[in-house]
Amino acid sequence: MEPERYNTILVNDSNLIDYFKNIKDGDLELAIDMDYMMVPTNDEGFERPINPLAYIVFDLRNNQILHFDLIHPDQEDYEVIMNNFLGAIEHFGKPKHVYARNPYILNWLDFICEKLDIPLVKDNLEEIDDIFNMLKHMDME
Repeated sequence: MEPERYNTILVNDSNLIDYFKNIKDGDLELAIDMDYMMVPTNDEGFERPINPLAYIVFDLRNNQILHFDLIHPDQEDYEVIMNNFLGAIEHFGKPKHVYARNPYILNWLDFICEKLDIPLVKDNLEEIDDIFNMLKHMDME
């Protein structure tokens, strides 16, 4: 059984759901993914180098990175993903579709996408592989 943190995130605040329901529809085809960068990085808070977890918010329609960042080991990955997803909706409008391949992301976004009538699609996101592979070969320090 998966740890509870990998289950669907239930948003119980009806005012928050109503707020996001009333945001205009956008034309984004939004892809969200995360991957370990496989580049050991030194961080003052840790004795050994860490392997940073990166996430990306990408518009498949325009092949444009909307947001990219590293998730620090002290941050909760599900909170970062949910906050950036909702931030993208506030900034760009509700996407036509949300695409993800990571089972955790699919689980985390399932409830909110259903409440906001945004189709959540499981996809292999080959476009994202190219970006992550390019970034893994860059110097991250």
